[in-house]
Amino acid sequence: MPTATMTSKGQITIPKTVREALGLFDGTRVDFEILPDGSALLRAKRQPLESIIGAFSADGIHVTVAQMDPGSLDA
Repeated sequence: MPTATMTSKGQITIPKTVREALGLFDGTRVDFEILPDGSALLRAKRQPLESIIGAFSADGIHVTVAQMDPGSLDA
């Protein structure tokens, strides 16, 4: 069973095996629920896909199909 140690600031590094199993990545929000028996449940807070609409801009670098050609060096 993976374990972690809390720092004096109350921070814990979640072990890599746990992060991978839960699909946690940088910026993932996590909810904690304290259960009646005194244990805690950790849940990754998933955002609905609709919540990121508009987060990415269509502006940026524009290239032609010819410039995407791996043989084209003058992109």
